[in-house]
Amino acid sequence: FLSLEESLKVTDVSAVLPGGITAFNGAGVLTPGFTQSTDYFSTQNRFYGGTLGARVGYSSGDCFAVLTGKVSLGSVHQVVTLDGSTTLFG
Repeated sequence: FLSLEESLKVTDVSAVLPGGITAFNGAGVLTPGFTQSTDYFSTQNRFYGGTLGARVGYSSGDCFAVLTGKVSLGSVHQVVTLDGSTTLFG
């Protein structure tokens, strides 16, 4: 069994500057309004299986050689989660 899990969360806050205007969902937003955007990404990878391998070595005097071979057989289960939101304040 081998498991790898990673996640990333990004949050951004944008404020309307004095005298400025922006739009949110088709409507105008004036000062002191601001928006907060959050994005979330997550992955899970799980490997269920086994490994079969062999190692062969040879040495003669000051020289040596080693050969290693491995094969892994099994299944992988992958899950990806994506989520996000944007909120208007003010």
